[in-house]
Amino acid sequence: MGSLIRELAEACEAKLAARGVRLTMQVAEDAPAVRGSRDRLRQMLEHLLNNAAQAIGAAEQPGGDGLRDDAIRITVGHDARAVQMIVSDTGPRFREPGRVFDLFYTTQAPGDGDGLGLSICYGIVREHGGEISAFNLHPQGAAVVVELPIDKVVREETRVA
Repeated sequence: MGSLIRELAEACEAKLAARGVRLTMQVAEDAPAVRGSRDRLRQMLEHLLNNAAQAIGAAEQPGGDGLRDDAIRITVGHDARAVQMIVSDTGPRFREPGRVFDLFYTTQAPGDGDGLGLSICYGIVREHGGEISAFNLHPQGAAVVVELPIDKVVREETRVA
């Protein structure tokens, strides 16, 4: 997952920076591989980053000092059974964290979002045998946590580092 995240971050960092959004990553160097489709996992990550960027763009409340700190943070760690990834942002909190993965659920204005992105993420994570959840940060911001089982038998054709 580390190389996939770094690759995707490099591809979209300039676009985010142009929007005033800082992207930071903390990826465990010893994170083990997960088994799955690199393309599908990249699609999931793209949706998570896009969702975070849209949330920050929709944010109208400045930080406590009058300045906004628009940021997306990707953190990757692991334990003996799974790789955990957290994508968090400094945008508004989820209105209903328990519903964000529902098909067509959106808080955006009509025409601005179709409510498919996080639902697609849910499907991709589940097809890889993982878990996904969403929660709010305090005092602002939101996060999505993805857990994917580690690949105990590494095969080059299915390995996602």
